[in-house]
Amino acid sequence: MSISVMDVVDILLVAVLLYYVIAFFRDRRAGKLAAGVVFLVLALILSNLLQMRVISFILESIVSVGELSATKTDALIVLGRKTSPGGRSFRGFCYS
Repeated sequence: MSISVMDVVDILLVAVLLYYVIAFFRDRRAGKLAAGVVFLVLALILSNLLQMRVISFILESIVSVGELSATKTDALIVLGRKTSPGGRSFRGFCYS
């Protein structure tokens, strides 16, 4: 089994891509969200492998609620903001 130049280029491209993806998430609040999602998925996989039925049920319920709320993300973002992306105020719609 030999390593060709294309194998090295492939590995370098994947490494650079992973670096930029990790840097993108690390510098933003989305990084904490992504870490939480990864943790939940890993815990769910581990609980299924170890046949922990109650924990698996709870984690599956959390994941299914997350999937449902992901469809409502735009509404949640608008409700959570006090100003619009353009800088206009939502004072009439938000309660402080």
